[in-house]
Amino acid sequence: MSYPLRARYHQARKAFQGTIDTCWPSAQFNDCLTSIYHKLFDKESLPVPENMSTEARLWLENWNDQPEQESLYETNAPCTVDPKFGLLFNKGKVIWGTSDKPDRERNPRFFNHLGRSTQKLPSAILLHHLHGDNYFHFINRIMSKLYVVEIAGLNKEVPLLINQKAAETPFFRQAQDLGVFEDRQVIVQGNKAVIEVGKAFVPCPADYQRHTIEWVAKQFTNKIAPKQGAPVFALRQGNAANGRVYRNQDEVSQLAKKFGFKVLDPGTLSLKEQIETFFGAPAVVGAHGAALTNIVYRAEQKGHLLELFSPSMGSPHYYMISKALGFHYEAALTKDPIGRAFTASTIVDINDLQERLERIADAAIS
Repeated sequence: MSYPLRARYHQARKAFQGTIDTCWPSAQFNDCLTSIYHKLFDKESLPVPENMSTEARLWLENWNDQPEQESLYETNAPCTVDPKFGLLFNKGKVIWGTSDKPDRERNPRFFNHLGRSTQKLPSAILLHHLHGDNYFHFINRIMSKLYVVEIAGLNKEVPLLINQKAAETPFFRQAQDLGVFEDRQVIVQGNKAVIEVGKAFVPCPADYQRHTIEWVAKQFTNKIAPKQGAPVFALRQGNAANGRVYRNQDEVSQLAKKFGFKVLDPGTLSLKEQIETFFGAPAVVGAHGAALTNIVYRAEQKGHLLELFSPSMGSPHYYMISKALGFHYEAALTKDPIGRAFTASTIVDINDLQERLERIADAAIS
């Protein structure tokens, strides 16, 4: 299917799904859940850096206007959990706003909540996330939910409930092997399973708070023998899931190596290897993408991030993490995109990159 036809198809599908979402009986959030922990943060707007993609700049401007808070809710009565978002239902009625992406909630398995549930649990902590199979969202959203649970002092006997899509990723399984979830039992909800929970706990973490990021980082870095290493250039290879490769990658790699950067594709490393590598990296350079999530392991140390944006896409997530951790941050735009905005290949300005790498390498050594 060509891209224009595909776009029209998805627009029509979403419109149809929206009609069903609107017509299905619903229950009110405040009638079904109670807040047992809440904290509102004083928030300072972040300046919009130069050389960031238009999409990222707009995202940041919108975030600057939103309140920053973290919460933990518990249900007042047994509910069923939808496997896609973790969206809750009470007696077959959908409770909108119970996932961590209320603006993206749509098309749960409505009819499955009218029949018998696949499994019943007395209690559970919901770790569902729409993009839980993405490394960035696993670290930034799912692990941040655990921080809220711990700071609220929730009983260790309450298990974690995670959807199958996230649980089957290599990084989630390796995190389990490292003992990141400590003493809490992890229960996996099948892709089509509807689970009834007597008391469900819904954690809602804040975005990009230093204390949260540092806590999450320690859950991983406490499991390794820390040591310092070389600065890292995070490479995106030609088979990367979302493309965004550089058409002059060979020239870029040679330049990075000239200035002492270790050029690697984090996707080829185990989770433990990524933790060790980025914990010890005083500087990181790379394309906007999930690989840059690894800068969190540098928490409580000095750090430097140069993020290379395609002019046609991006978000400010790694800038916001860098600012929260007190890292030096800079952005640069690549040029001449070819392909769809989200996956377009581009060319890196070699002269500009050389100036930046030389400066970053000098700062990393000093």
